[in-house]
Amino acid sequence: MVLVDGGPKGCGKIVEKKVKEVGTPDLLVLSHYDDDHIYGLHQYMENCWKKKKLSAREFWANCAGNVKKKDEIEEQEQASALMPESLAQGVKLSRLLAAVAQSNNVVWREDLIEGVKKEFPFASIEVVSPTKEFRDKALEKMDVTAVKTDWEVPKQEESMELMPESEEEVVPFDVLAQDSPKAPNIKQSAELANASSIAFILRCDDLSILMLGDCYPHNVEAYLRSRGYSEDNPLAVDFVKVAHHGSRHNTSNELLDIILCNHYILSTNGQKFGHPDRESLAHILCHPRRDRNEKVHFYFNCDLKTIEKNAGTILYADEPETWNFEIHENANEIDPLEPALRHGQGSAQEYAQGPVVIDRATLKKLTAEASASPNLRKNLDLRNSTEDQSQRMLNAIQPGSELPIHRHLKSSETVVCLSGQLQEIFYDDNGTVTDVFDLVPNSKCMGLSIPKGQWHKAVAIKSGTVILETKDGPYAPLGEDEVMNP
Repeated sequence: MVLVDGGPKGCGKIVEKKVKEVGTPDLLVLSHYDDDHIYGLHQYMENCWKKKKLSAREFWANCAGNVKKKDEIEEQEQASALMPESLAQGVKLSRLLAAVAQSNNVVWREDLIEGVKKEFPFASIEVVSPTKEFRDKALEKMDVTAVKTDWEVPKQEESMELMPESEEEVVPFDVLAQDSPKAPNIKQSAELANASSIAFILRCDDLSILMLGDCYPHNVEAYLRSRGYSEDNPLAVDFVKVAHHGSRHNTSNELLDIILCNHYILSTNGQKFGHPDRESLAHILCHPRRDRNEKVHFYFNCDLKTIEKNAGTILYADEPETWNFEIHENANEIDPLEPALRHGQGSAQEYAQGPVVIDRATLKKLTAEASASPNLRKNLDLRNSTEDQSQRMLNAIQPGSELPIHRHLKSSETVVCLSGQLQEIFYDDNGTVTDVFDLVPNSKCMGLSIPKGQWHKAVAIKSGTVILETKDGPYAPLGEDEVMNP
C-alpha cells in the first residue's frame, strides 16, 4: 500500500480509519508542505506515535529540520512561530519523521528528485519532479538556520468573485485551452512550495498512475522528454492525478500531448481556491494530440453540486456530449479497469479458446501493444481457463522496460526468444553478476532454463523482442525476499 499526502486539517482520523482497513502502508509520501497536503498526515502520524503504532514502513518527504539536541529543538520552536503555517508544519513533521525513523529503524528519504527510481515487491516508482534546484531551495526555506524574522507569508491564490450565472460569459473549452500557464517563480514562497512537490509514476502489474501533486507542468514535461517521451512516443498511463486540484496554473497542452491517458482524478471540493478551473479541464479535453473519439473520464472525490456551489459553474449541460467526456462523482474508490480498456485498445484479452497460432502477425501485434503500454511490456496468456494452474505466455518486452533483479523461490522458469534479442543476467546474493546469456532466435542460444531461486534480470536488447515464458504452478506476486533492491 502507498499513502500519498493526508489532506487538510481534520483529516488525520479519516486517514487513520482507512489505514486500519488496509494495514500499515508500505510507503508514505508527503508531496510537499502545503497545508492541504500536510495537516492530515501530521495528525495521523502524531496519533500513531502516541499509540505506539507504526505509521508506515518507509517515508518519502523532502523535509528539513532533522534536529536532535534540546537547544536546537527550542530554537526551532521559536523559529516555527515566525514561519508561514505550512512551513512550520513541515518542520514539525520532519522532527516527528526523525523520531519515528530512529526508534523503529524505518527508512526516511529526503533525496526525492526527478530520476529517482525504486523497486518494491508490489510496485515500481519513478520520480518525475521536482528538479534538484527546486528541492534544494525548498529545503533552504525550511532550514532553521535560514529562518529570519522577516519571513514573507506565501501569497495565496484568491477565488475570483463570480457574476450571476445569467450575466456570466461562457468561454468554450477549445478557446480556454489556447492559454498556456507560466513557469513557476520560485522567489514566491507559494510557487516554490508547489514547484518542489514530489510527482511520480507508480507502476503495479498492469496498472499505472501519474501522481502530479501540486507540481508545475514545465518540470514534468522537461523530464519526460529527457527520457525519450514525445508526441510520437507518449507516456501511456492508466490514470493521471491532476496537478494542484485542477488549478489553471498546473496543466498544459505541451505536457498532455506527450501523455496517453483518458482517466483523470481530481481531488477538490472547490471551497478554498475555487478549483478545478475550467482552463485545466479545457487543456485535458482540447490539447492538440487528444483523440476526440476516445472518451475522457473525470473522477471527482466530491459531488459536482458541492464543487460548483463553491467554485462556480465548471460544466454546462451540452459539454459532455460535445467534447466526449464523462463525470464520475464521489469517486473515493476507483476500481481498476481492464488494461486494454484503459488504453482504448478495444476489448480485454481473454483466455485462449482453442489453438493459438504463434506467427509473425501475432508477435507484431503484441509488440505494438507493448510499445503503447506504460511499462513497455505486454503478455498473451496461452492458457484456456483459470483452471489451468500453469503459467504459459508470450511476453513482448521493449528496450527501456524496467525489470528488477528478482528470483522465484517456488518455481523454475523456461524462456525461449522468438524474436528480437533478450539478455538474461544472473546474479549472486550480493548483486554481483555471475553469468550473462544472450538469447537470439535461430542461434546457438535461443532459450534458457532458469533454476528455482536464481537471482536474474531480463533486458530487451532489440525492439520487437518477444519470448515464450513458462513457470511451474499458478501465478503469485513476487514476495519481499524475491526482489533485490539496489
